[in-house]
Parts: sequence; C-alpha cells; structure tokens
Amino acid sequence: MKLTREVRCYPGASQQLNERNTWSGLPPLAGPPIFWVLRAVVEGPVDPKIGYVYDLSDLDALLRGQVASSLAAASESEISLAQALRQSFAQARSSIAQPTTLFSLEIALSPYLRYTVQAGDLPVVEVTQSFEFSAGHQLWCDEFSEEQNRRVFGKCSNPNGHGHNYVVEVSVCGSPGDTTGNIINLEEFSHIVHEKVIQPFDHKFLNKECADFASLNPSVENIARIIWKRLNDSFDQAKLSKVRVWETPKTSAVYCGE
Repeated sequence: MKLTREVRCYPGASQQLNERNTWSGLPPLAGPPIFWVLRAVVEGPVDPKIGYVYDLSDLDALLRGQVASSLAAASESEISLAQALRQSFAQARSSIAQPTTLFSLEIALSPYLRYTVQAGDLPVVEVTQSFEFSAGHQLWCDEFSEEQNRRVFGKCSNPNGHGHNYVVEVSVCGSPGDTTGNIINLEEFSHIVHEKVIQPFDHKFLNKECADFASLNPSVENIARIIWKRLNDSFDQAKLSKVRVWETPKTSAVYCGE
C-alpha cells in the first residue's frame, strides 16, 4: 500500500532561497516567502489494528522539520537543490520505521516546476516542468461510417473540430552533475520544449496543420506519444522519463516510451 502526504511550509530565513521560491518566480515584495509544497510517498503494509500505513503526524514532522531544514540549509552552501533533495531523501528514508519505507520525495517550487526523488538502486532526481498550449482537433476514422464515428467519438467527431487548453508535463531524470549539481539547465529545458512542441502545436488545428497527425487520430494518448517522439534524445545530460498530457482537468495520458 502506498500513502501520499503533502505539507506546505516556509523554507527558512535564506533570502537567496526565498527569492527563487515564489510561485511567480519573482522576489516577494514583503512578508514571508511563498511556501514550498513537499510531498512524500511511503509504502508498506496496513497496520491491522489502527488501519494506518504510517502515522501522518510523524510524517508531517519529518517533512516540516528534517526535510525542510535540510533543503533550506542547502541554500547556504554550494549544494544544488537536486543534490540536496537526494541527500534529504536518503536521510528521511533512514528515519522512517520499518516495515514502512519512503518511496519518493518531491518538492514543488511552483505550479510549473517540481523535483522528485524515487527509491531505487541508485536514486536519481526527476525534474518536471509544465507547459500549456491551445489547439483544436477532430477524432475521426475514415474506415468508419459517420454513424460509427459518432458512436465511438461522440461530440469529438464534429466535422468542424473542437478545442482544448492542453497542459503538458515533461519529466527528465538523471544524477546531479559533478560540476553544477543540476540535472538540466531549466532555461534550456524550457527552450527545447517550446521549440519542439509548444510552438508547432499552439493555436493549430492538429489534424490539418500538424504533419504528425495527418494520418493519426490526435487523441490525448497519441498526443502524448508524439510529444515523447519529438523530445526523446533532445536533452544532453538528462534522460526523458515521462510525458503527461492533460486534455481536461479530468482526463490525462502518460507515456514513458516503449
């Protein structure tokens, strides 16, 4: 059984860290900094007596105390956030009482950027950035009759198409570099995704204006696969690990390669 817990907390007194911790990316004008979001996933059996995998108050104390303090302290040294998160994961993992184990640890610096470490033989750091584009599409199979298309695709078979505000989450992973301590340069990350995905797709009718979908139904599943294909092997140091496309707030598709 896996249990996820999220806490929100202030990162500490470091002005340098506070300035790059706001949701907007701008320094706070006054008062305390915008909070961090820390998420932990623990894994283990359900206690037959109390029904818990792990006591949430203990998990909260671990995240707000040891983990938050460790990450905040990283700003006072030359340790990168990626390195600090991996160290915090190891420390937190050793602090959790068996038989429960820490499966993953994540910090969200904004709604559009988060770092994650997950358990493994050699824990790596995963960096996820979110992007948006608006596009129209039509779901239609030429092999089907009009009646079949309507039955299978419903309103999505409208001959004039319909639109969505898509949200794309792109995740890359790797070990913090010896020189910079980072997985990837975030500006370069954004540039690659904008150049290869957002600009070609944004405000386009995918079926007719994007060659990727000339003979492929632009379902959310296929859009995720095409984005993976466009981005795979595009990052020098990091490895593409996951692409998630949200078609609506209730529907998304995740693709992790073949």
